[in-house]
Amino acid sequence: MKDRELSELRDPANWNEEQAEVHAPVKGARSVLSVSFSRQDFALVTRCARELGMRTSEFVREAALARATSHHGLAQLSSFTQTGGIEVWVSRPQVTRTAVTVIRGLPEALGITA
Repeated sequence: MKDRELSELRDPANWNEEQAEVHAPVKGARSVLSVSFSRQDFALVTRCARELGMRTSEFVREAALARATSHHGLAQLSSFTQTGGIEVWVSRPQVTRTAVTVIRGLPEALGITA
């Protein structure tokens, strides 16, 4: 568009508010990011997206957002019941241990026979 045309469009004297066109709102503003992949990596990402029924851009966007919003270095402890629940984020321990309580005689007490 030429400078003269832009100037005319910006001049309120040229606006016809009685015949203004009403358009549906547009989506929120977006930013576009160019990402470089090796051919092999791009093939992997594209194949994965296709298997999930997604466009490649959609797959990359969701993966990036999932990584950006994850709680790095934290572990999630969750407990939910029908009446409520709790979700706690704690520092991820360097060593994990599993504690198991063994109740001797439980199968027999429950009427379970081997």
